[in-house]
Amino acid sequence: MPLIGGMTTARLDARGRSCPIPIVHLRRAIEELSSGDLIEIVADDAAFPADVRAWCKKLGHELVSLEALKGAHTALVRKGAAP
Repeated sequence: MPLIGGMTTARLDARGRSCPIPIVHLRRAIEELSSGDLIEIVADDAAFPADVRAWCKKLGHELVSLEALKGAHTALVRKGAAP
């Protein structure tokens, strides 16, 4: 995993997967990271933007950015502190 400013950045490609699979993959991947690490996920499911916003808010992760480009959504999420 590449480092950005000393933090681990993971990348996931969930294109072609329907709800809830992109969030399931994100949940599994973020469990392997430390608080403050970043993960980027690309998904083309229409529900993904709302799902990732709600998921981050509910679990205390920071949605750093969410962009739509060429039919896909790219989210950058910073892992929050463990409960």
